Amino acid sequence: MRLTWRDGITTVLAALVVLVTLAATQGWDWPLLGSERAAVAALTVLGYAMCVFGGSRTALAITLAVLWALTTLRHALIGPVGPRATLRAG
Repeated sequence: MRLTWRDGITTVLAALVVLVTLAATQGWDWPLLGSERAAVAALTVLGYAMCVFGGSRTALAITLAVLWALTTLRHALIGPVGPRATLRAG
Protein backbone atom coordinates (compact mmCIF):
# COMPACT_ATOMS: atom_id res chain seq x y z
CA MET A 1 0.00 0.00 0.00
CA ARG A 2 1.33 3.41 -0.95
CA LEU A 3 0.91 6.67 0.88
CA THR A 4 -1.42 9.21 -0.70
CA TRP A 5 -1.61 12.99 -0.68
CA ARG A 6 -4.29 12.63 2.01
CA ASP A 7 -1.74 10.91 4.25
CA GLY A 8 0.63 13.84 3.75
CA ILE A 9 -2.00 16.42 4.66
CA THR A 10 -3.09 14.41 7.70
CA THR A 11 0.54 14.17 8.84
CA VAL A 12 0.98 17.93 8.59
CA LEU A 13 -2.26 18.46 10.53
CA ALA A 14 -1.08 16.01 13.21
CA ALA A 15 2.14 18.01 13.56
CA LEU A 16 0.05 21.17 13.97
CA VAL A 17 -1.97 19.44 16.70
CA VAL A 18 1.26 18.73 18.58
CA LEU A 19 2.44 22.32 18.16
CA VAL A 20 -0.89 23.83 19.25
CA THR A 21 -0.99 21.54 22.27
CA LEU A 22 2.54 22.49 23.29
CA ALA A 23 1.85 26.18 22.69
CA ALA A 24 -1.25 26.07 24.87
CA THR A 25 0.22 24.00 27.71
CA GLN A 26 3.65 25.64 27.79
CA GLY A 27 2.47 29.24 27.54
CA TRP A 28 4.13 30.14 24.24
CA ASP A 29 1.75 33.13 23.82
CA TRP A 30 0.80 32.39 20.23
CA PRO A 31 -1.74 34.72 18.64
CA LEU A 32 -5.31 33.37 18.75
CA LEU A 33 -4.36 30.87 21.48
CA GLY A 34 -4.75 33.14 24.47
CA SER A 35 -6.94 30.75 26.46
CA GLU A 36 -7.70 27.09 26.94
CA ARG A 37 -10.96 27.51 25.06
CA ALA A 38 -9.19 28.93 22.02
CA ALA A 39 -6.75 26.02 22.06
CA VAL A 40 -9.60 23.52 22.32
CA ALA A 41 -11.37 25.22 19.40
CA ALA A 42 -8.19 25.06 17.31
CA LEU A 43 -7.67 21.41 18.18
CA THR A 44 -11.27 20.62 17.31
CA VAL A 45 -10.89 22.22 13.88
CA LEU A 46 -7.60 20.43 13.26
CA GLY A 47 -9.04 17.11 14.45
CA TYR A 48 -12.06 17.48 12.21
CA ALA A 49 -9.83 18.31 9.25
CA MET A 50 -7.72 15.22 9.99
CA CYS A 51 -10.83 13.05 9.98
CA VAL A 52 -12.13 14.60 6.76
CA PHE A 53 -8.84 14.11 4.91
CA GLY A 54 -8.28 10.71 6.49
CA GLY A 55 -11.74 9.57 5.41
CA SER A 56 -13.23 8.82 8.83
CA ARG A 57 -15.82 11.48 9.71
CA THR A 58 -17.73 9.16 12.04
CA ALA A 59 -14.59 8.36 14.13
CA LEU A 60 -14.37 12.02 15.24
CA ALA A 61 -17.94 12.00 16.52
CA ILE A 62 -17.30 8.81 18.47
CA THR A 63 -14.06 10.20 19.92
CA LEU A 64 -15.73 13.46 20.99
CA ALA A 65 -18.60 11.56 22.61
CA VAL A 66 -16.19 9.36 24.58
CA LEU A 67 -14.10 12.36 25.68
CA TRP A 68 -17.24 14.22 26.76
CA ALA A 69 -18.43 11.20 28.77
CA LEU A 70 -15.05 10.76 30.48
CA THR A 71 -14.79 14.46 31.29
CA THR A 72 -18.31 14.57 32.71
CA LEU A 73 -17.64 11.47 34.81
CA ARG A 74 -14.40 12.97 36.13
CA HIS A 75 -16.15 16.21 37.07
CA ALA A 76 -18.92 14.27 38.78
CA LEU A 77 -16.51 12.14 40.82
CA ILE A 78 -13.63 14.52 41.53
CA GLY A 79 -15.05 17.99 41.01
CA PRO A 80 -13.28 20.98 39.52
CA VAL A 81 -9.53 21.34 39.91
CA GLY A 82 -7.08 24.12 39.19
CA PRO A 83 -7.20 27.89 39.73
CA ARG A 84 -10.92 28.23 39.05
CA ALA A 85 -11.76 25.59 41.68
CA THR A 86 -10.57 27.90 44.44
CA LEU A 87 -12.69 30.74 43.08
CA ARG A 88 -15.83 28.59 43.17
CA ALA A 89 -15.15 27.35 46.69
CA GLY A 90 -14.64 30.83 48.11
